[in-house]
Amino acid sequence: MFGLFDNTFIPGEWTWPLLVAPVVILITAMSRNALFRRAPTQKDKPQRHLTLRIDDVPSDKSREALKNDLRSIATRDSGLQETINTLSRLTLVRRNEHSACATASFRTSIPEDVLLGRLRCAGEGLPYRYDCKFYGITPLYEDETSTKVDVITVPGLASHAIGSWKSPSSSDVWLRDYLPVDLPNVRVLLYGYDTKLLKSDSRISIQEMGVLFLQELRAFRVASNALLHARKKSIDRANLEVSNACCGLLFFGVPNFGLRNEQLQSIVEGQPNQNLIRDLVVDSDSEPSAFLKRISNDFSNCYKGQYRVVSFYETKHSPTVQIQPDGQLSKTGPKVLMVTEKSATSTGLTAVLDEDNIGFDTDHSGLVKYDSRNQGMYPIVRERLEMIISEDVPRIAKRFQDNLTSDEKRSWNNLNLPPYSSFRNSAKLAKPEKGTLQWLIEGKDLDSPPGQGKSVLSNFVLQHLESNTPGDSKIIYYFCNIKNDEASRNAKSILRALIVQLCENQQRLFLYAKRPLRCNELADAVALSPTDRAMSYDECSKYRPSVTPDEIRRSLGTLLDVVDSTVYLIHQSVKDFFEKENPLRDAFGPIVPRLVPAYASMAYLHFDDIRYPILGEELKERFPFLPYAAEYWYLHVESAKDIYDQPLLQGLLREIVDPASKKIQLWRNYGSRGFKRTVYSTTEVAMQLDIGWLAELLLDRKIEGLKDDFEEDCLSNGARLGGLVFRVLLKHERTKEFALPVTLVQEVAKRCNDAAVRLLLEERGDDIQITPTVVKAAAENPFNGEQVIRLLFEERGDDIEITPAVVEAAAGNDNGERIIRLLFEKRGDDIEITPAVVEAAAENGGNGEKVIRLLFEKCGNNIEITPAVVEAAAANGSGPESTAPLLCGIKVPVTTTLDTADHDHEEMPATTAAALAAERAAPLPAAHAPPLQTNVNVNGADAGEGEGTESMEVLCRELKAKVDGFLARETDDPVLRSTQAQVRVGLGVVDEALRRYRPVELSLSYNGGKDCLVLLILILAALPSHFPPSSSPSSTSSASPSTATVTTTSHPDSATTTTSETNSSIPNNDASSSPPPPPSKTTAAAAEGPVKFPTSFQALYIRPPSPFPEVDAFVASSAARYRLDLTTSDRPMKAALTEYLGASGPGRAVRAVFVGTRRTDPHGAALSHFDETDHDWPRFMRIHPVIDWHYREVWRFIRALEIPYCSLYDKGYTSLGGTDDTHPNPALKRDERKIGDGNQRFRPAYELMEDEEERLGRDR
Repeated sequence: MFGLFDNTFIPGEWTWPLLVAPVVILITAMSRNALFRRAPTQKDKPQRHLTLRIDDVPSDKSREALKNDLRSIATRDSGLQETINTLSRLTLVRRNEHSACATASFRTSIPEDVLLGRLRCAGEGLPYRYDCKFYGITPLYEDETSTKVDVITVPGLASHAIGSWKSPSSSDVWLRDYLPVDLPNVRVLLYGYDTKLLKSDSRISIQEMGVLFLQELRAFRVASNALLHARKKSIDRANLEVSNACCGLLFFGVPNFGLRNEQLQSIVEGQPNQNLIRDLVVDSDSEPSAFLKRISNDFSNCYKGQYRVVSFYETKHSPTVQIQPDGQLSKTGPKVLMVTEKSATSTGLTAVLDEDNIGFDTDHSGLVKYDSRNQGMYPIVRERLEMIISEDVPRIAKRFQDNLTSDEKRSWNNLNLPPYSSFRNSAKLAKPEKGTLQWLIEGKDLDSPPGQGKSVLSNFVLQHLESNTPGDSKIIYYFCNIKNDEASRNAKSILRALIVQLCENQQRLFLYAKRPLRCNELADAVALSPTDRAMSYDECSKYRPSVTPDEIRRSLGTLLDVVDSTVYLIHQSVKDFFEKENPLRDAFGPIVPRLVPAYASMAYLHFDDIRYPILGEELKERFPFLPYAAEYWYLHVESAKDIYDQPLLQGLLREIVDPASKKIQLWRNYGSRGFKRTVYSTTEVAMQLDIGWLAELLLDRKIEGLKDDFEEDCLSNGARLGGLVFRVLLKHERTKEFALPVTLVQEVAKRCNDAAVRLLLEERGDDIQITPTVVKAAAENPFNGEQVIRLLFEERGDDIEITPAVVEAAAGNDNGERIIRLLFEKRGDDIEITPAVVEAAAENGGNGEKVIRLLFEKCGNNIEITPAVVEAAAANGSGPESTAPLLCGIKVPVTTTLDTADHDHEEMPATTAAALAAERAAPLPAAHAPPLQTNVNVNGADAGEGEGTESMEVLCRELKAKVDGFLARETDDPVLRSTQAQVRVGLGVVDEALRRYRPVELSLSYNGGKDCLVLLILILAALPSHFPPSSSPSSTSSASPSTATVTTTSHPDSATTTTSETNSSIPNNDASSSPPPPPSKTTAAAAEGPVKFPTSFQALYIRPPSPFPEVDAFVASSAARYRLDLTTSDRPMKAALTEYLGASGPGRAVRAVFVGTRRTDPHGAALSHFDETDHDWPRFMRIHPVIDWHYREVWRFIRALEIPYCSLYDKGYTSLGGTDDTHPNPALKRDERKIGDGNQRFRPAYELMEDEEERLGRDR
C-alpha cells in the first residue's frame, strides 16, 4: 500500500543522489485518550506532554541557536516562560537545501490553539511556522553522514503522527529517542493526515488518502533531493520508483479484513466521513466491505513476493467508543478484540512459510507504545528492522532495471555508438600479466609520450578499482586513445560514454522470452521439441542438453552473453534481426518461432509427473522451467489466430485452462499473477487474468472442449477490468445480444481510457445515453478524465449536460484543472461554481491550487468563500502555502473554535490495502509415524458398540480436552508439528462456521471415512467454545438442538478467524482465492432464544451403489457414539442433497454443510475453506476445514487421539468407496515371501506416507 524511496545528499557538497531504500512502518493504532475531546472545565488544566512542529527553520540554523530563539520568544510573553522552560526534546532535520524542520516537546497547561497563537505573536520577525497537528511529512531524524534507509511511519484513523508512538508512561517517542541510537543510518519520516471522527467535514476515501500520501512523498523527495497507487500509476516513472524502492513493511494491528468496532458507524452517521468508516468496519458477520476486499486483492496482486512483511497483532481486548450524553466520545463501550490475528496477518504479500507474524500481549493501542529500549516489545521490533536493513536493502538496486520505450531504446543505442567499452575489451589494448603493475597503485603521477603503455596502466587501475569498490558504487571511464575512430575523439564522445555508464542496465530479453532465462531453464525449454513430443518430464529429460555459460559463449558468443548464469542477447539488434528475417522459420516443425516459448511452457505444464504440490526448493531443483512456464505461458500468445493456426497448442490449452484439472493448480500457484479468487470456469480464467485471446476462443466456440459461460453481467465485469477481455466482449457478435447494464457506461467512463469509451460508443452506440451521471463519472476518472470528456463532446456533444456535480467532481480530480478548462472551453456559459465546487478544489491536495486559480480567472466575482472552504484549504495536505494565499484579501466569515483535546496521541486505527492472503506452500517432509496402537475397539465399534450414556455436552467437552492436550504437546517431530498446525486451522474454520450459522443450519456430509471422521471430531471439539456450561452438563437433555448462541469465543488454540481458504498457520494449497460471503446476515450470536447446548449434530450419509457392510456398520455405530442426527440416502448425490435440503426434507433449515474433501480428492484442487455450490446444484455453502491436510497428518491425528475407525483401514484400504470400485491399496501389499502361506495381505492404511498413492486402491 504505502512505500517510499528518496535521495540523500552528503552535507557540504552536491553529489549524485544515493539510492535510499525505505522501510515502511504501517500502523493502525488506537489511543486511550485521544478518541474524544474532553469537555472544558473551570479548573486549571493539568500540565501534559505536548510536541509541536516548527517549520521554515533556515538550513544553517543550529539546534542551539533555535533553542535560544525559543527562549527569546518566552521573554516577550511571560505566559510562555513556564512552558519553554520545560523543553525536553528538540530535533532539527533538513527538509531541503534551504530549510529544516524541528520538533519540540514541552509540558504545558496552555491549550494548543492558544499556545500556537502566542508563539506566533511573540515570535514576530522570526521565520518560523508552528503547528501541533503534524499533517503531511515530518522529518524526525536523519543521519547526515550515511543515511541508507528511510523509515516512514503512517498512523491510523483519527490518530496523531507523533503521539501514536509515544510511551504511555513518559514523553519518550521510540522513533525519535530509541531508534536513532540503535539504527543510526536511517532517516525517520512521520506522515500525518486528518481523519477525525466527530464533526468531520471530510469526504476523503481510502483511495484518495493513498493518492495524497503518494503526492506528499514525491514532493518531499524532490525538495530534498502509496505503494498501491504508485504501482497502478507505474506509467509515471517517479511513482514506479516509490514502489521499487520499498524494501520492507512492518504492520502493527493493520485490519486487512476490517475493523471490529460497529459503534463507529453510529458515531459518524450523517457526516461526510461515514463512507470512509463504512469501508473500514466489518459487517455483522465479521466480513470486510466489498471495497476493502477489492483494494486488498489489488494490493496483493501488485506486490506479492516483493517485500519482506512483519505483522504484529494484539492478544488483549480493547474498549470500544461510545457517545456520551454531553456529545463527547468515551472509551466506555464493551471490550472487543479490535483486530483479529487473522485480519492483522493476512497481507497476501508473502508465502505462508515466509510469514513473520508476532503477537504482543497488549491491547490495540499498546502495539506501538514502548517504555524501554531494552525490555518488552521494542527490542523485537528493532531486531526486525535491523534484519530488513541488513538483508533486504542491498536487493533494492536490482529492481531499478530500466524498461525503455522503443524511442528511448533508439536514443540509447545512438548515445552508446560506438560502445564505450569496445576499446577496453578489444585486442588493441594489451592486458597486463597477473601479478604485474602493483607498484602503480602506490606510485606518483605518470606522464609519457604516446605508445609507452599509459592505456595498459589505466586498464590495470580500472581493474583494481572495480575489484576493490563496494557493490553499491560504480566506476565509470573513457579511454582517450588515438586508436579510436576519429569521429569518437572529441569531448561529446567522452560525455556520451560517461552518461551511458551512469544509466546503463543489462540488455534484456533472450529472443522471445519475457525475461532472461537462466541456463537450467533454457536447458529444459530446449528439450521440448514440437516434432518429438514428450509426455512427461522424465521423458523430456532424455533430450535435455547441457547448457553452461562456457558452452553458450563458445557456440553462440556472437549472439548471446551469460551473466550470473542468466542468458542475455548481446544486443537488441539481434532480436530485431530475428524478428525481421526469421531465419529460424523451419527449425521448429509446425510451430512458428515466435510461439515456441508458448508451446514449451504449455507442454511443460502438461507433464503428468509434475504434480502439485511441490516444495519450493524442490521445485527449483527438479523442474527449473516451471516458474517461467507458469508465469508467462499465455503472454506468448498474441491472438486467437495463433491458437487456430497451431493445432498442437489447442490440445495443450484445453487441460491447462480447465479448472477441474490439476494442471491449472501448477500455474495458478507458481505464477505471480495469481487469481484473485477461486475460479470455477475457463471464462473466469480469461476474465481474471485479462486474457483477451482466450475470451475470443471461448466466445467463438470452435475448439472442442473449450466451454464458455459468459452471461449477461460479463460486460459489467469486463468493464471493471477495462482491459483486453472487455474489448473482445464489446466487439464479438455473440455478446451483441446481451443488454447493456444500466451502470456500464458510467463504469467505463470512470475507469477506462478514451479508446475503451470510443469502442463502446462504436459497438453499442444506439443503446447508450450520455446522462449527467456518466459525465460526472468521466470527471472523476483520475487518469483519463480529460480525454474521455473530450471524446464525449466530440461524439455526443448535444447530449452532454454540465451539472454542478460534474464540476465538483472535476474540481476534486488530480487532473481537475485540465478537465475544468475543457468544460469552460466547451460549455462555459453552463458552468455554475457552487461553494461545493470551491470546497472540492480546496481539498484537492494534488491539483487544487491550479483549479482555484482557474476558477478565479474565469468566475472570480461569482465565487463564494465559505468557512468550509477556508477549513478545507487550511487542512489541505499540500500545505497552506498553496491554496491559502489565493484566499487572502477575501472577506470570509470564519468561526473560531478552541481545540482543547490532547492531540499528542492517536485515536482510531485505519485499515490499509493489504490483501487476503494468497500464499502457497507444500507438504512437510515425510516422516514415519512412531508405533502407536492400532484401531481401538474397532470390532466393537463396527458392531454397534459405543453409544454410551453421557450427554452431547459431556462428550464434546471430553473431546475438546483431548484435542487441547494434543495441541499442547511439545515435539521435534515435523509431522506432529504440521498436524498440530492443521488442527488449529481446522478449528478456526469450524469456529468461523459456528459464528456464521446456528447449529440447526449446519450439517455434516458423513460416510465413515477417515477424513470426515477427523472433521467430525473437530466440530464436536469446537462446540464447547460457543456455548457456556449448562447447570447440569452430565444429564441428557431431550430438548431439540439449540437454535442460539451468545458467545463467539474461538477455540483457544485455533486461528481467530479463517474466512478464506488461506491461513497463516500451515501450508495452503489453494491460496489464490477469497471466500464467498456468507449467504445471509444472520449469525448464531444474533439468534433469539434460550442458550442450550445442542443435543445432537445433523449429518447426511449418501451410500455408494455397493456399500461395504463394514462401512455401514461403522457409520451406524459412530453416529450413535458421537450423537449424530443421521439421515441416510441411497440416491445419487445431487438427488440426495436436493431431497435432504428440500422444503419437506430433514435438512430443510440447513444452509451450510461440512465436507471432508482434501486437495488430493477429485475436484479438490480448486476449493477453498468456504465455497458455495455450483449454479446447477442445490444452493448451500460447502465448508472444508481439512482441505489442506495431508494423508499422513490425518492418520497422525486419528491415532494420537485413539479415535476408533473403520476396520477396512486395517486391511490395506486407504480410500473408501463401494465394493465395485474399491480394493486394498497395492502400495501396502506385504511381501508374500515373508508371510509364507501364499495369501495376499496388506499393511494398515496408516503406514502409507504419500498423498499421491492414497487413491491407488480406487478405480475411479
